[in-house]
Amino acid sequence: MSDKFDLHDQAFLAHKQISRRGLLRLFGAVPKQAIKDSQQNLVKRTCPRPPGAVKESVFMASCNGCALCVSICPEQVIEISDGLAQLNLNYGSCSQCNKCSEVCPSNALSESNKDIGLRPVFSSSCQNKLFGDCTLCNAPCPKEAITIIPKQLPQIDSTKCDGCGLCQQACPFSVLSLELILT
Repeated sequence: MSDKFDLHDQAFLAHKQISRRGLLRLFGAVPKQAIKDSQQNLVKRTCPRPPGAVKESVFMASCNGCALCVSICPEQVIEISDGLAQLNLNYGSCSQCNKCSEVCPSNALSESNKDIGLRPVFSSSCQNKLFGDCTLCNAPCPKEAITIIPKQLPQIDSTKCDGCGLCQQACPFSVLSLELILT
């Protein structure tokens, strides 16, 4: 197989003149850009970020951990962990007020899409599935992203849901958890 490539290279070089500098430039410039692009795509979000967070690789480079977003959040659901802002919706929900985006000096929260990237997941012990008469998670949803069908698990419309966590806070049975879907 290497003989094939050698013959191809020889034929190419016989018809084209390439200087050493040109050859090095050809092989040196392309891989650097390819590596840079692939590194940005490989960084996956592992925790929820405040609304308006930019791509994870850019967020990690730009968020300086100043905690202005923490101090301005009326819901007190933003915290600094490992020097970066993240959401903790275990005991609250995000009202999507965008005050965190307004005070962010590093533009780490400058994305126009305010979707947090969390989606509710219901366990099999959901009261609606068992008894068919529970709509507690549906009622507070400002986007009307949850559809209740008696005796079934609630259905989520991911295009409407913004991951605010109100449904989780409304469920007194703790059968609903939030999972990160965005990268």
